Amino acid sequence: MTGEIILAYKNYTSMKVAKGNSYTKKVSQKDPSNALIFVLQNYRDFVELVFNEDAAKYKVRKGLKSKRLSYLDKADKKSPYYLFSKGVIHLQWSIIELKYGDYLSGALDFRKSYALFKENVNKYPKFKYNKIFYGAQMAIAGTIPDGYKLIAKTLGLRGNIKSGMRMLESTVDLNKSMFQNDAILYSVYLKQYIENKPKDALALIDKWKLDTKNNHLFTFMAANLNLNNFKAGKSIQIIQSRNKSKEFMPMPILDYELGLSKLGLLEYDGAIYSLNRYVNSKVLFYKKDACQKIAIAYYLKGNTAKANAYKAKIRTAGNTETDLDKQALRFSKSGSFGNKNLLKARMLFDGGEFSRAQKILNQIDTISLSTDVEKLEFIYRKGRVLEGLKQRTAAIKAYKETLAQSNPTNEYYHARAALQAAGLYEEMGQVSKALIFYKKVLSLKGHEFKNSLDHRAKTAILRLGGK
Repeated sequence: MTGEIILAYKNYTSMKVAKGNSYTKKVSQKDPSNALIFVLQNYRDFVELVFNEDAAKYKVRKGLKSKRLSYLDKADKKSPYYLFSKGVIHLQWSIIELKYGDYLSGALDFRKSYALFKENVNKYPKFKYNKIFYGAQMAIAGTIPDGYKLIAKTLGLRGNIKSGMRMLESTVDLNKSMFQNDAILYSVYLKQYIENKPKDALALIDKWKLDTKNNHLFTFMAANLNLNNFKAGKSIQIIQSRNKSKEFMPMPILDYELGLSKLGLLEYDGAIYSLNRYVNSKVLFYKKDACQKIAIAYYLKGNTAKANAYKAKIRTAGNTETDLDKQALRFSKSGSFGNKNLLKARMLFDGGEFSRAQKILNQIDTISLSTDVEKLEFIYRKGRVLEGLKQRTAAIKAYKETLAQSNPTNEYYHARAALQAAGLYEEMGQVSKALIFYKKVLSLKGHEFKNSLDHRAKTAILRLGGK
């Protein structure tokens, strides 16, 4: 493992793509037969296509996967790097393909990479890098629901969340350089989304003293996790404190995260500026959601004309691959923006401003809520705010009240209320009650976030040993 290879890897996974390319070129000039050259080149495509979201570039580059794998066929098959390198390429392309909607190709590449890492673990049990990727995949495969276990077994996917996480976390060694950014990234995200331990995930960022200023991968990860865990102020601080050198690859997703964070604090002008930068970029994902959030910002500012203009723009912006974009498209076809105070409370809740949100909710006269949907959201939002304020018993009561309301238009509030109630029961150690509510999530049909909420419920059921 040469110094240039390590430097190329570290630069790619810090989002310094041009610098990574320069080190990769040096490696290819000194040792053109080195199989890791193709892995490094794949890292370039991985970070650019996943974090820059350029559909045109994806179409051009997707043919490089098979070429690199063909080159690797000529490498030393007795080296532990042979199967490992193929596994990394298949895994990275599975993530890329899933992001761009090539679901069958993504699933097949995931299976191929899993099989390659598994074979390499058996052949070279002491080869430490295997465990990073194989452990992560084992944890992910462990979330496959019982109904699909036979298919998974046939495909060779036998996962185990606990074993996979233990294997992955054992690989984190901050004194090492190669593939450590992968180990860190997978450990943190799987801690959040597979083990459902958001506090522990955020704690790892502090524990490992990750450089969120000079590594934009860590900038994104830390900002994203803080925003998703209702810490908009911290997310803003992380994004604005990053090194803004031109050495780093442009990442429009940071504008999106910054805009959402500012809207969560009701900083309308800052939100509009950052979200507009995102809408004007080449990306396709979350553009409808960004236009919706700009429309909401203008509406809450009192500029109805611009609010309606951006509401209309939702229909032509981006695509509808994500649940958020599907929800935004549905919003664009609705008649009005709804109750202003209820909307403010929703934005403040998303930003983690629970006391401010509760104060606004307490000012709402339920008579002023003009539709059944607004009345449903009001009860649901009270529950979310109470949960944010650590009032678990009161929050569960509000979630149960939400579930008792009619829902003729199949809003997501019922499913999300059931998921939140389940999570609270799980926190309280009441597993049987948690399982009842997780299963309730799966029973609810037709809402716009069904895929994502069902996946979270299924993962939780498996985690708790349910069926």
